[in-house]
Amino acid sequence: MQEKTIYKISLVVMVCGLFFLYFYADNVDLKSVDKLDSSMTDETVSVVGEIERISVAEKATFIKLSNVEKVRDTEVILFPEGELFIVEGDVVEVSGTVEEYNDQQEIIADKIVKK
Repeated sequence: MQEKTIYKISLVVMVCGLFFLYFYADNVDLKSVDKLDSSMTDETVSVVGEIERISVAEKATFIKLSNVEKVRDTEVILFPEGELFIVEGDVVEVSGTVEEYNDQQEIIADKIVKK
């Protein structure tokens, strides 16, 4: 094959891949939960709640999240790359992976959105 043909084929495949990713990402829904249990370890979830306490360490931020429904408090760990603009009392949506630490479930946050 000639170089021009390979270039055209790769360009078409790239554009098709980008369209696929655009529509696929739009259809991905995270499971929204009210409480965490041991069966949810390593699952990606979304939780909405009010920030009860924020503790900042050297490389991590620990957030205690009280669910709006008051079902159960949830510990959230965030490894921020910059400054956080959330304070105690804010209602936030946390998306992340459920992990078990010291026999308790906690969320390793990928994204926090202020509501």
